[in-house]
Amino acid sequence: MGDYLVSVLSKLFGQNEFLFRETVLGFLGWLNVLLALVAASLFTLRRVNKHWFANKNATIKNLLKPLSKAHPYIGAALLICAYLHGDIALGTIFKIHTGPLTWWIILVMMLVALIGKKYKVKNWLPAHRILAGALFAAIFLHLFFRNIL
Repeated sequence: MGDYLVSVLSKLFGQNEFLFRETVLGFLGWLNVLLALVAASLFTLRRVNKHWFANKNATIKNLLKPLSKAHPYIGAALLICAYLHGDIALGTIFKIHTGPLTWWIILVMMLVALIGKKYKVKNWLPAHRILAGALFAAIFLHLFFRNIL
């Protein structure tokens, strides 16, 4: 799917397919990092407001409301963009590589959240947070030690 998409878009924009592929890969990769940071900012802002402002900072509270509603959609966008990034780069998510490892962590995070909320699983949120830590470790590995696996 990714190869076809790059081929069509490179022709549409009249660019060399190889160079366009590298541009799209870079764009999707950094978009994924941005989406992960925005998703993690929900936890960070809640902690900052709780521990530094005793839950009384109105600006942070106003940021948290829309961010809380957007958080699941940001996660879904991250899952889709990461899949496209990996599909274009490797052609599959079933290779042993730091990229697919990162994608599978995102998928498990999403499943933990969906199942945990729907079935009222007691400790789904701590598991989600632990997976978020694993996600950022995997992103770090992918950015700086891409071919370690």
